[in-house]
Amino acid sequence: MGSTLAGPTVKILKVEFAPPSPWPARLAYAASTAILATALWQGILAWRGYEHLRAEHVQTASMRQRMEVAFARLAPPAAPASAPPYERDAREIARAASFDVGGVLRAIESAQVIGAKVASIDIDTQARSVNIALDVASPDVATAYVQALNGDDPHPFWLLARLQSQAGGNTAEIRAIFP
Repeated sequence: MGSTLAGPTVKILKVEFAPPSPWPARLAYAASTAILATALWQGILAWRGYEHLRAEHVQTASMRQRMEVAFARLAPPAAPASAPPYERDAREIARAASFDVGGVLRAIESAQVIGAKVASIDIDTQARSVNIALDVASPDVATAYVQALNGDDPHPFWLLARLQSQAGGNTAEIRAIFP
């Protein structure tokens, strides 16, 4: 190796690299095979479920047909039963009897407001309603009387229906409709 002014010479070496490892390819092949096998197994299970469901559907339909035939042979269809003529009246009587007239009268008696005088009470048990006519000293007294009737009830039944002022005094009409 004689060296001149040109500098050192480079000798080319022949290098053989190791071949690529087969494990990544084998691992990818194994993973894709496992995924495909799982998908195939799931498809087979789904198909078996569908076949079972279809067989159950066919069996249910045939049983329904046999039951309809059996029931048709047992008895002809019955005529619709009409309600007895007294049933409606009995329901109305029971509804009227369940109306608590005593409770309504106790509520009217317990509502003591100065300046309010009960002129008349009209109780309709069929309609489950009560009308009270009051002679009141002022409109505020009528409002106080309604509040006294309702008390602390979250769903008040008593309402001030009419308030009339005349030269002789004030009259108020209070109504309640009970469920």
